[in-house]
Amino acid sequence: MPKVRAFLLPALLVGLAGCDGGPTGPKLAEIIITPNATVIQFLGSTEQFSARAVDSNGDTMSGLTFTWSSSDPAVASVDQTGRATALTEGTAQITASAEGITGQASLQVDAADCVTDVALQPGEWQILPVDCAISIPSGNAGNRYSVAVLNENITGAESAVTEVSLTTAAIVNTAASTLLASAVAGAPGQEPPFDGPALTLSPRQMTHLRWAEGLRRNTRVVHDRLRLAEAGLIQALGTGAALPDRTADSQLAPPVARQVALPEKVQLRPNPGTSCSANESLATAILLAQNDDMAVYQDSTQNANPDEQATASQAQWMLDYYTAYGKGTMEDYFPGIPDVDGNGKIIVYLSFFDDLSDGATAAYVWGGDLLSAQDCEASNEAELTYFNAALVRALDDGFEQALETVVHEAKHISSFWHGIARNNYVSGSPFQPSWLEEGSAEIAGNMSSRRAWAALGGPAANARVTEDTFRNQAFDPVTDEFYPEVLGVLIRMNRAQGYLSSQPNAVVVTPNGASDGHSVYGSGWTFLRWLGDAYGDAGTAPYADGSFFASQNDSLTAPGIAGLESITGKAFQTLLEEYAVAMMGHMSPSENPALAFTSYDFKSAIEMWCFAASAAEDVNDSCGNASGPNGSWPWPVTVNGNGTNHISFGDRNYTGSIGPTGIRVHEFSSTGTGAGISLRVTASQPAKVVVVRLQ
Repeated sequence: MPKVRAFLLPALLVGLAGCDGGPTGPKLAEIIITPNATVIQFLGSTEQFSARAVDSNGDTMSGLTFTWSSSDPAVASVDQTGRATALTEGTAQITASAEGITGQASLQVDAADCVTDVALQPGEWQILPVDCAISIPSGNAGNRYSVAVLNENITGAESAVTEVSLTTAAIVNTAASTLLASAVAGAPGQEPPFDGPALTLSPRQMTHLRWAEGLRRNTRVVHDRLRLAEAGLIQALGTGAALPDRTADSQLAPPVARQVALPEKVQLRPNPGTSCSANESLATAILLAQNDDMAVYQDSTQNANPDEQATASQAQWMLDYYTAYGKGTMEDYFPGIPDVDGNGKIIVYLSFFDDLSDGATAAYVWGGDLLSAQDCEASNEAELTYFNAALVRALDDGFEQALETVVHEAKHISSFWHGIARNNYVSGSPFQPSWLEEGSAEIAGNMSSRRAWAALGGPAANARVTEDTFRNQAFDPVTDEFYPEVLGVLIRMNRAQGYLSSQPNAVVVTPNGASDGHSVYGSGWTFLRWLGDAYGDAGTAPYADGSFFASQNDSLTAPGIAGLESITGKAFQTLLEEYAVAMMGHMSPSENPALAFTSYDFKSAIEMWCFAASAAEDVNDSCGNASGPNGSWPWPVTVNGNGTNHISFGDRNYTGSIGPTGIRVHEFSSTGTGAGISLRVTASQPAKVVVVRLQ
């Protein structure tokens, strides 16, 4: 019995000690809220706060329930999960409490000075300033919007690059639901991605496309230099230095009768095209071939070298192409090639030789050749274009760029002539700026290619070229390679994608920081192609848009932007906005027909060729190794560079650069939940926000 008492006593003492309030674990000492300070820029958007309990030892405690509150519920409310909603501008303290301990975080609501509610039907659009937040309603799942930032700086300076930011935030009316998720390929309301195999180009064809772009890069530099030199010549010499156009001379026979045979040898000056000083001595040129419209000569020294010699058959191919397809294109689109030498012909002078590398030049026109040699000693006093002999020799290798290039250069002859006759410009150069001059010359080359393709049984010149058009009508069934006449179409497809897939991009200039594929050839052609479609009624009949471009090129029309405004009756900024709308809604179910591109379906045609995603220059395997987004034109910056789209939406910030008249496109698709989405754009230069309801 005593032994039992000895055993129970210590246990009883332990129990009494517990009831007497003895030692316990660490107690709650602090509540830490994350984030501890934040700013919300959109009314109705939310911030999720979290609370962490910390004990007296500094360790995190679990199992506690927090009570959330706002010091100013009019500024921001908070639910019991810690999600705060911005209601009005001001500052509120968000508090979490437990067991008598509180923690606080500061929430500042700094909304835009104004908020614009955007309510659009499919196919509608709205142009908005960047100083207001934009609120788009949720609507139904699958509602899709394209939102672009447009730089309306039209100075044309390469350095005039705008830094922009587009911030998005969800507006909720119930617990934690979002409106928009970045566009997902195949999601409701968006065209499905291209699901057929890409057209596989042969290694030779891929080489030819690389040649074309290499030539374009260096030729642009040469042409830019020439345009500056030409402007300086006319400003220094005056229009009186121009030779008279003998096509209007009543003392001469009609033009057809004046097309005389030219001699087998002539003396020409192989001008570098920079000044009127006769730095180059006269050289003997050998006639390769001629017809009633054109003659092709080659420098006699080059012609004697088998490795540099162009052939009569190659020259004849160029002549036949120009007569069949180029001459009519010029008459429809850019009439007014003068005849200062009285023979009714354009002379093509193969005056230099480079291989077709990135450093080569394709061809050029020097306007000084239309001036009197008395005033401009270096003038050849003829309608003349200088050509790279390698470009002509490449005709036998299946590279046919020389064909449409001769039409491109003929347009420059017409442009220079109209420029020196132009007396209605206010100041500066009487010539078109580079982006318009090269863009319209690209129209000439491209339309000659469309004319030739139509003659071969391809699509009519006013038809919209699609993926199926290429697949079914662009390839020779015998060789399985595209027809020579189609190259002039493919080149423009490539340049259009190279311009718009660059960030930054611009219409009027290649801005600092642009990708290698960007050029005023691509931007100028794409913009003018749209003008011809939307304002020249190109889709109504073959060559219906010719009168639009003839007006733009005419000596009575002011050069540059002023001329475009006079022809269209619209301010250039308005044209830019409409152009953005046309691109953003292109080929969507709600495409606006009044502003649409009618000549090309860029979405299917460009994607089919994988132009948007050529990771390897010599590989084309259904875009399997693609490095860029497919199935979108223009390419939204909300798409990842590897071709995948964002699959979830959160509060996001998209930042980047835009050149003058450049565009950054974002695409969003509604989940159908929540109240809507807010967007705020900031830009360092004048900009607008373009919102298009796609579906």
